Formats: sequence, structure tokens, C-alpha cells
Amino acid sequence: LGIDIDDTLTNSKEEIVKAWQEYYNLYDLGPYTDKVPSNINTAWDDKYVSRFWDLYRTEIASRVKAKEYAAEALYNLKSNGHIIKIVTARPEDQRLVTLKSLKSQLLLFDELILRARYKGKTCKEHGIELHIDDTQENLDDIKSYGIDTLLFKHDDNWKDVYKKVIQIARYR
Repeated sequence: LGIDIDDTLTNSKEEIVKAWQEYYNLYDLGPYTDKVPSNINTAWDDKYVSRFWDLYRTEIASRVKAKEYAAEALYNLKSNGHIIKIVTARPEDQRLVTLKSLKSQLLLFDELILRARYKGKTCKEHGIELHIDDTQENLDDIKSYGIDTLLFKHDDNWKDVYKKVIQIARYR
């Protein structure tokens, strides 16, 4: 079972908004406003976005909080024999802060996979049969490798997601 971190297991968007507001107030951001740009997670070549992540990535990763019932759902999934692999695009230099954050919030998992910009290929290489993510583009890529997916929507909760995963697993 593959699971994304940011805005799937954790409420990352809230911390990104706070950090962007600070960034906007401290630096001249050229074409950008005080609103987080829609390309914040994809515009790696943009000098303003790249600088933002260089300055705030570690702070954001250390401050994110688990979504409600996420810890309980992961505990129950592991208790039911699921192998949980966290699949994220976070870079390798975020491994320690990510591990510390996940463990401090009792988010149980078996493997942390970083640098997964192309999640379909990564999921295939790691034998993942079902992946949960909040980004449809990632899920489309994963589906193209024949892997089942589950979209985690902003208003979803982990009690319901747990039930969906159990249902999907029964039909395999």
C-alpha cells in the first residue's frame, strides 16, 4: 500500500500558506502575490518557487500535522497485514526531518520512499498494488502502470479511507 504524505497523511497546505505569507512579506517576488501559486509543487525551475523551497522546506516538513484519524487508520491497516510504503516527492535531504515528523505523530509505516516525482514508475518498482494520493495527476501516472489508486480529497477523513482500502483489498 503506497501513501503520499503532503495533504494526504498531513495538512501540509496550511503550513505552506503560512510560510508563503512570510516569504512574500520578506522578499520581492516579482510576478507573485501573497497567494500561494498554483504551481508551487511543480515549478522547480522557477527561481522564486525554488528559493521558497530552499528556505522553507525543512521548516514546513517539521511543522505539518497528521490529518485526523490518520494514525489510527495506519495502525489498523498494519494490524490487518498491510505493508505501508510512504511515497513522496520530498528530496533525500528531508529524510531525517520527515522520519522524525511521521514517527512523532505515530504514523506507522514500513518504508519511506523519497524523490518520487514520477510516482507511477516508483510504485511499480516497489511492488505497490494500491496508492492513495491527493493529486489526480499523480494518480493518472500511477494508473498508467496498472496500479489501483484512491484519490484523497480535501474533505476526506481517514476513517472512510480505511474502509475503502479494506473493501478494495477484499476484491483482490
